[in-house]
Amino acid sequence: MVLNRLKFLKIFVAMMLFSSNGLQAQTSPEVRNAIRLIELKRLNNDSEAALKIIANNISKTKSADDLSYLYAYQSALLTSMDSLLLAKKALDKSANFSKNATSNEAKAVYYRAKAHLNRRLNLTDEVVKDAKKGLKLLEKSNLDPDSEYHLNYLLYAVYSKWKNIAKMDEYIRASEKNALQSGNKNNLANAYNGISSTFLAKFNKEKKRKYTDSSYGYLQKSFALHRSFPGKVSSSTFAITCVNLANY
Repeated sequence: MVLNRLKFLKIFVAMMLFSSNGLQAQTSPEVRNAIRLIELKRLNNDSEAALKIIANNISKTKSADDLSYLYAYQSALLTSMDSLLLAKKALDKSANFSKNATSNEAKAVYYRAKAHLNRRLNLTDEVVKDAKKGLKLLEKSNLDPDSEYHLNYLLYAVYSKWKNIAKMDEYIRASEKNALQSGNKNNLANAYNGISSTFLAKFNKEKKRKYTDSSYGYLQKSFALHRSFPGKVSSSTFAITCVNLANY
């Protein structure tokens, strides 16, 4: 059997990237560049270096938009490291700055970080509320497809836990669209893994072979991304793909 969906989702959330491809909100060029560097550090599982970059940039800016983003990213990284008290403190700072932010993207990134922390705390109802608030802020914007990706993926994760296949499919397909829009290969590989998991859920319900074929096909697409774009797909994502392929 392919890797248990709940186990897969826990693994993914633990290494979830706060990436910056396509970010063109009211953040400064310095912070946009910093977030791209943070992404590279996270792809290499170097969270400590990513936190240092965030701290350095926090000390250099007074922009509410910049600080809402930086503290949201800091909270997400600390959540992935299981430093939940520190993550909550960073989240509170993001909330304060998001109130004075000029862009919807800087407000939405706070809800993205909040949903991420609540997912770690297993507060699934709160995850849904936060993610939908974030998506509402971004619904008329194409400036931060990565935030849309993560918000949609978090909704997919919750509905997977609740075994709501229709909602799983809706939100993982939205995640795929966001990943394609941003060009983030790691996000796209995770979206393909999620779509594969959705087809597996359909097979478990209906026992139709076409669903296992589709599930396998999306795992192959995820595997191909790692081969075609070396350094753009994290080792954690690739490991999940390989385990699922082996189990298939």
